[in-house]
Amino acid sequence: MGVHGEAGYERIKLGTASVLVTLMLKRICEALSLAANDSVAVIVNNFGALSQLEQGIVVHEIVIQLRNMNIEPVRVYSGVLMTSLNSAGMHVSLLKLTESDGDVFIKCLDEETTAPCWPGCSYSIPSTVTRIPFKDAEKKEAEKIGISLNVREQRLFKSCLKNACAAIVEQEAYLNELDRGCGDGDCGSTLKRFADGILNNLDNLSLSHPAALLSEIANIAEEHMGGTSGALYCLFFTTGAKKLASFKQGENLRHVWFCAFRSGLNCLEKYGKARAGDRTMIDTMDATCTMYEIMLKEYPNNFYDRLAAEAWKGCDSTKDMKPNGDNN
Repeated sequence: MGVHGEAGYERIKLGTASVLVTLMLKRICEALSLAANDSVAVIVNNFGALSQLEQGIVVHEIVIQLRNMNIEPVRVYSGVLMTSLNSAGMHVSLLKLTESDGDVFIKCLDEETTAPCWPGCSYSIPSTVTRIPFKDAEKKEAEKIGISLNVREQRLFKSCLKNACAAIVEQEAYLNELDRGCGDGDCGSTLKRFADGILNNLDNLSLSHPAALLSEIANIAEEHMGGTSGALYCLFFTTGAKKLASFKQGENLRHVWFCAFRSGLNCLEKYGKARAGDRTMIDTMDATCTMYEIMLKEYPNNFYDRLAAEAWKGCDSTKDMKPNGDNN
């Protein structure tokens, strides 16, 4: 709605900054008939109650999305220009800079002014440094060392990755809903970006060498997930890759994968500070790893079924769990 309570364009459910910016830019770009290779000046107005962090996220999304459409934001102005009783909202305004008048507008915008709230300064010129998507970046080929897999094993590995990623994508909304109970409601979206990154690169991954493969997956996690999750997943797979690289061909694969799993889990506990009993994903991973170690000695026929069952058991144990220190 408008700053004076005017009716808005439509009512929608609360979405992420990315979704809302996409919706707003779509309407504006259509109204201005913006196309690839056009240039614009942008004003982002804070209604009064958005934090600087939130406003920065919106500005970042606008710049990234415009550049993804090959529309260059030549100037970006962000600030508290017109408030509405400290409402939590924002205005996004675009000025189309045509070939004939663009330079004139820029000259006027860059003129010095005594207007107290005008945010124009050197920071209104967006950085020319852009982040290159992982799939388009010049990637350093992972060193193919350690054990190697035969063609049948590679097909199995590829199938497992594909099915796991598809399951994550399918459960995005459900995971987000679970995360809203104790977090910011984006766990599913974060994991989906990771899964999509793997699926988009699946045919180019080093399936023949697990150590190289885990290194590549670690890079995808770091590039696509972002935040703490990206760092932790990257640590887990990087540590696992390093452990896999130390084994020689012909060693027992179940033992090799256990060592990689345990090594990655130990790294998560070291740097993430969470332990079994803290009601985190570590509870599921630790239960699975513990059962894995037990079954290495037993070698049962239902090896993978028991691993899956133990993973669910570890997950379900968090339902009534209290933080460590309160369990006694």
